[in-house]
Amino acid sequence: MEAKAAQGWAVGVMVAAGLVVGEMAVWGWVVGVMVAAGLVVGEMAVWGWAVGVMVAAGLVVGVTAAWGWAVGVMVAAGLVVWAMAARGWAVGGMVAAGLVVGEMAARGWAAGAMVAAGLVVGVMAARGWAVGVMVAAGLVGGTMAAWGWAVGVMVAAGLVGGEMAATGWEGWVMVVAGLVVGEMAAWGWAAGAMAAAGLVGGEMAAWGWAAGAMAAAGLAVGVMAATGWEGWVMVVAGLVVGEMAAWGWAAGAMAAAGLVAGEMAAWGWAAGAMAAAGLAVGVMAASGWAVGVMVVAGWADWGWVKAATGWGAGATVAVGWADGEAVVTLG
Repeated sequence: MEAKAAQGWAVGVMVAAGLVVGEMAVWGWVVGVMVAAGLVVGEMAVWGWAVGVMVAAGLVVGVTAAWGWAVGVMVAAGLVVWAMAARGWAVGGMVAAGLVVGEMAARGWAAGAMVAAGLVVGVMAARGWAVGVMVAAGLVGGTMAAWGWAVGVMVAAGLVGGEMAATGWEGWVMVVAGLVVGEMAAWGWAAGAMAAAGLVGGEMAAWGWAAGAMAAAGLAVGVMAATGWEGWVMVVAGLVVGEMAAWGWAAGAMAAAGLVAGEMAAWGWAAGAMAAAGLAVGVMAASGWAVGVMVVAGWADWGWVKAATGWGAGATVAVGWADGEAVVTLG
């Protein structure tokens, strides 16, 4: 497989150079970005979210009995065996100092990175997802020099100073036309993904992540009773044309226009996030998250290169978008 230079979240969870060395028995998003057999065999120089939820060096040293995304980035057995110097999302969603010290009574993703026992020991003035997932004891003590996700979703104070050379996640959701129109006082994901054109044209009582990522132009044209994560992926213009009966994360992200036209036997996150308008036009052999959350209408004009690894099919689909022209290559 050709080495792919992870271009941030756009490239998806999935295939930083040599990520899929060997066979990747995809268990679905539930297993996180999923730590397929031998994923972290050597050292994994975490390239950010692209490398996914998953793997600061030696993350999966033991056995990862993935309890599902609900448990966050999931803190499988022994995940935090040592001190985990947060190197990206892997640590982000889940485990700053002592996060999982006791038992993690996972109250679901909707609850953020979900405030495992003791997470909110002090006062959590959740300033959006960035702070949300992160604020394990002392994480935000003082100035937050965003280490990973915090940076991912875009590096707090001074984020939009001048031009934003989108490096990582923030580049992904954010830069919808006119995202930075003015100043983006957005220091956190909640504000982050949301500022699509006109998104903050009123008052956005950010209810955390749910409200956080929801964003494309016109998204909040009305009332968005964002209940849970589904609020996030939902964003393509007109996505919420009807009513979106949020069925939770698995089903949640997936409800883009027409997605559930028939019946969608939710195959987990892989199938979950895949959704934007027209995404399922024809047959979408769910190629994973990369293909999932992203083909927002209009992005083609930006000439972004998005790569998707066929989780279920095992094929690699390279999608080259330039001036509206799409080129698909199976490998």
